[in-house]
Amino acid sequence: MKTKINPSIFWDTDIKNIDLQKHSRYIVEKVVKWGNFNDWQELKKLYSKVKIISEIKQISTLSDKDKNFFHLIYNIPLNQLCTKKQLAKKLSPFYNRSAK
Repeated sequence: MKTKINPSIFWDTDIKNIDLQKHSRYIVEKVVKWGNFNDWQELKKLYSKVKIISEIKQISTLSDKDKNFFHLIYNIPLNQLCTKKQLAKKLSPFYNRSAK
């Protein structure tokens, strides 16, 4: 990966194996969680606003503070930001089973 985003935010991955196109959600999520202002500026050079918003909507670990931030900055409706509950519904065929 060739970018000016701080490599230390990718501490859990060999940065040489990160593909800017294939791993866009991973990159956006890392910048959301650990990036600084300069990392955000680099992210906006790498991806379009539409792409960044699309990836942000899929991050299931956003805090309420992060959700409100993206709601205000990118005008994303709060109900379009992913929650762990929404992710569980997508991934688990057993999520909607009622307990008896």
